[in-house]
Amino acid sequence: MATIIFSAVGLALGGPIGSAIGTVLGQQVDQRILGGKGAQGPRLSDLKIQTSSYATPIPRVFGTMRLSGTVIWSTDLKEDRRKQSNGKGQPKSTVYSYSVSFAVALSARRAARVGRIWADGKLLRGAAGDFKTATDFRFYAGTENQALDPMIAAAEGMSSSPAYRGLCYAVFEDFQLADYGNRIPSLSFEIIGDEGGTTLSAIMEGIAPEGVKANCPTSLGGFAAYGNSVRAVYQSLSLAVPVHVRDDGTGLHISEYYGAPTEVPEQALGASFDGQTAARMSVDQQSSSKAPSRLSLTYADPSRDFQNGMQHARREGGARREEGVELAAALAADAARALAERQIAKRWSSRTSARVTLPWRYGYLSPGMTLQIQGQPGVWTVVTTSLERMILGATLERMLAPGLAGLPATPGRSVREVDEPHGPTILRILDLPPLEDGVRTSPLVVACAAGISPGWRSAALLQSIDDGASWQEVGATAAPATLGSLASTLALGPAGMFDMINSVEVTLAHHKMELNAVEDLALLSGKNLAMIGSELVQFGIAERIAEGRYRLSKLLRGLRATVPTNHAAGTSFTIVEQESVLPLDLPVGTGAVRVLATGVGDPVAGTESTISVSGRAVTPPSPVHVAAIKTSNGDIHLSWKRRSRDGWRWIDGVDAPLAEEVERYSISTLTSNGAAATYEASSAEWTYPNALRLADTLAGATSLSISISQLGTFAVSLPAQISISLT
Repeated sequence: MATIIFSAVGLALGGPIGSAIGTVLGQQVDQRILGGKGAQGPRLSDLKIQTSSYATPIPRVFGTMRLSGTVIWSTDLKEDRRKQSNGKGQPKSTVYSYSVSFAVALSARRAARVGRIWADGKLLRGAAGDFKTATDFRFYAGTENQALDPMIAAAEGMSSSPAYRGLCYAVFEDFQLADYGNRIPSLSFEIIGDEGGTTLSAIMEGIAPEGVKANCPTSLGGFAAYGNSVRAVYQSLSLAVPVHVRDDGTGLHISEYYGAPTEVPEQALGASFDGQTAARMSVDQQSSSKAPSRLSLTYADPSRDFQNGMQHARREGGARREEGVELAAALAADAARALAERQIAKRWSSRTSARVTLPWRYGYLSPGMTLQIQGQPGVWTVVTTSLERMILGATLERMLAPGLAGLPATPGRSVREVDEPHGPTILRILDLPPLEDGVRTSPLVVACAAGISPGWRSAALLQSIDDGASWQEVGATAAPATLGSLASTLALGPAGMFDMINSVEVTLAHHKMELNAVEDLALLSGKNLAMIGSELVQFGIAERIAEGRYRLSKLLRGLRATVPTNHAAGTSFTIVEQESVLPLDLPVGTGAVRVLATGVGDPVAGTESTISVSGRAVTPPSPVHVAAIKTSNGDIHLSWKRRSRDGWRWIDGVDAPLAEEVERYSISTLTSNGAAATYEASSAEWTYPNALRLADTLAGATSLSISISQLGTFAVSLPAQISISLT
C-alpha cells in the first residue's frame, strides 16, 4: 500500500517551472583570417547564440552543492575590434574580442547565495566574491517577489520579460570571452541553499507534498534533487542511507529508525485462522556469497572543490564480490566512510529474513516498522504485510543496529586552483637599453605588470603620448612580472664587472614571488636580469630571508651602458624577462608616455604610470678611455675609444661596429673662468691647439674641462669627461 501511495505523489518535484525552462549555449563557429590592409586576428563569423533543447530539468538545491546550471536567456555575442601595433615599420593588425550577456538558472527552490564559480574548470569567482575575468554579476535568490533584471527588461521589453519568481538564477553582463578562446565557457556554480548542510528530513519534506513527514537525521553537506518524482529522489538517497516508508492512515512517514521496536511475545507467533498449529517463525539465512566483500561509495567532496570522492568498506568472508553505490550528495570524507560502513553492514544483516503469522491485534503493523521478537536475537524490520481472515502475515528482515559509526577517513589528494583575490595592478614602465644583438631604430619602452596578490592575471592597457589628450589601446599585459622594491640601500659599484662587495635586500610584491641563484654560465646567457631604478643589473646569488624577501649579491652592474649609482631603499626592482614585458610602439622623439592599466581588481579610473622617454635603446654609449697628450709644439691631443650599441660581445682584435649612419662627436669645453665652446669631430680624436690654450691662459684660465659625446643617428650619448691643466 505504501508503494502505491508513494507513487501517487510522483510528479510533485517539477513545480510550475520544473523542466519547462531551458536554453542552450551557442556554438563556436569556424574562425577565419580575413585579408585587408593589415592582418586581422581570429574572428567569429556568427555572433548568434543558438537555441537547442528544451525540457532540461532544474534541480532543487539543499545545503551546498556544485552544479552546472541551465542558460535561460542570452544576448548574441558582442564584437569589439581594435588596431594593434606589430612593431615599427609593420602594418597594424585588427584584433577582435567578444563579450556576451546571459542568465543561468541554478535552483528551483530559494537559495541563500552563490559562492565560487568555475569556468572550464578554472576558478572564475573566488570565495571572497572576486572575479578573475571582467564581468558584471547579479544574483537572484528565487523569492516570489523578486524584481525583473534591468538588463533583460531593457533587451526584451518590460512586458516580455519574466522575473523568474521562485527560480534562483544569476545574470552575467558583458562577460569577457578572451580568456576562453572567444567562446562561452562551461560554467559550474557553488550554490548555497541553506547556510551549512542539510538533513534527509529537510530534503524529503522539501520535495514532497503536505502530509509527508520525515524522521531522517542523517546530515549531508548538500544535495541536488533532480527528476520529476519524489520516488526518484527517495530511491537515489536510499541507495546510500537505509530509510523506510510507511502509511499510518493519516499520511506518509519516512524514517531511518522508528524508535523502540514493538515487543512480540513468543506465544503470539504461529497464529492461524483455522485453529491448527502453524510454524511460529521461519528464518532464512542466505549464503555470505550474496553479500559484497567490498563496497565503494562515490560522492561529491567539498574539500576537493566538489570533485568525486570515493570511500570503501570491507567485510571478510564469503565470495569476493564488489558493489558500487553512487550518491549525488556533498559529504565530508568521514561521513562518506560512515555511510559506506552502514551500507555494507546492512547488506550483511539483511541476508537473514523471516516469515511470521500474528493475531489480528497486530494488524496495525506496516512496512518500515520494527519488531523485537521474544527468543530471537536482534531487531527485525517489517518488509511486507498481508491480512487474511484476521491473521497478519509479515515478512521480516534483520535490521542493522542503529548508531553504527564509520572509521576516520581522508579525502585523498587533490589539485586545487589557488583561490587568491585578483587585486589591483602594479604597473612599471621601463625605458630599456637594447637587450639583443642588432641595431634598433626606435626606443625600447616596455610595460611590466603584476598584482599585490598571487591571484592577479592581467589588465588591459591604454597609452598616451600627448599627456592624456588622446589614448590608444595597447592590448593586454604580458605574463605577470616578478617585481618589488629595495628594502636596503645599494652602494655605487663597478660597471660591466662583478660587484663582489655590495649586496642589497629586495621585498617582492607578494609571498608567491620567488628569486633564485644561478651559475655564471646562466648569467652570461642573460638569466636574472633586473632593472634597479635606471640601472640594468644581474645577480648570481639570491638568499631567501623571509617570505617574499631576498638578499642579492654577486652583482653584475651597469649593463648595456646603464650607469651604476647609489640606490636608496624603496627604489623599484623589476625582473626583465621576455615573457613578462610588453613592448610599447612609440615613435622616435617621444618625450613622455602615460600608460593606464585596467584590470578586474583595479579602481574604476585604473592604475597609471608615466615615464620620460630617454631612448636608451637608440642612444650610443658614452666614449671611454679618454687620454690627453701634450705635443712638442704645445698642442694638447685628445683620443678616446668609441663604444657601440651593437657591440656588446667581446670580439678580440676587431672594432665594435659603428651602428650609426656616420661617426660624429661633440666636444664641449669649459675653462675655469667660465668660457665655453663647442666643436665637432669625425673620428675618435681632437686637438686643443696651442694658440687657443695661450688665449685661454691670457684670459685667466688655469684649467679646462672637456666633455665628449657621440652624435648618434637618433640620440646623443652621455658625455665622457676629462680635465686638463693649462699651466
